[in-house]
Amino acid sequence: MRYLKVAWHHTSPDDPVIIWSEIGEDGYEVRKVEQFADGRLGYADASTSVGGSELGEFPVPEVATIAQQKEFSPETISAKAFARKWIAARSPKMKSAKSSNRAKVRLRTSKGASKRNLTVLKTRRGWSVMAAGSRRVIVTLKTRDAALEWAREALRTTKSSSTRIAVTGEKVSNVARERKK
Repeated sequence: MRYLKVAWHHTSPDDPVIIWSEIGEDGYEVRKVEQFADGRLGYADASTSVGGSELGEFPVPEVATIAQQKEFSPETISAKAFARKWIAARSPKMKSAKSSNRAKVRLRTSKGASKRNLTVLKTRRGWSVMAAGSRRVIVTLKTRDAALEWAREALRTTKSSSTRIAVTGEKVSNVARERKK
């Protein structure tokens, strides 16, 4: 395996600005992570495609060949560097520790602090975590998995006697939209 990081210099918001690739012995991408100008990450492997990312259809050229094109700045990276980016793309966290800490304080000060149940709800902004029975949003994350992970960790670190997390998914949101029509 070889690992590559390529900066792509352009102004299109639809294309990634940095591409991390894990490349097999045959020259084809095995896994890929793409970062867009707005900071979002997409990723792909043989069975998954998230955020518009897809594995390349052709073998990846050598670094020297890529470097000949002015819009690309390639560099070889380690397997460990690729693994860190792959994990970050697959399990996005909150952007800052301060935001996470503020959200945990909101959770501690909400009603029923000793017996807490949380609801994870699909919203227009992402996946929101709320105290059950309340419409107060504690935190909003990009993905369902990130919201569930945050809720589990928050219940554990705030020493809640309950670990119940209810998930309200996209189907409920779609039903609500259909009623409005």
